[in-house]
Amino acid sequence: AMPKGGELKLSIRPTQDASGAGVEAKVADTGTGIPADILPKIFEFAFTTKGDQGSGIGLSVSREIVESHGGRISVKTEAGRGTEFTIWIPKK
Repeated sequence: AMPKGGELKLSIRPTQDASGAGVEAKVADTGTGIPADILPKIFEFAFTTKGDQGSGIGLSVSREIVESHGGRISVKTEAGRGTEFTIWIPKK
């Protein structure tokens, strides 16, 4: 959510951590951030803050896809500063 514009950054890199070899993808923006009271709900199926304009399935489906491949998805956010999603998928 960047109602006044902003910057969107994408990065992909190979990684090696305690979980093994994999690929890490990051999507970060300089938007409004996610309010603390909403953050615990963002991966819930059909949760949306967009009213009739949103279905609320995007993040829940994304998490299901990532986890079905043995990966994980996490989020860091700061009000007024932006949000960063990190996806890690293991090398198969």
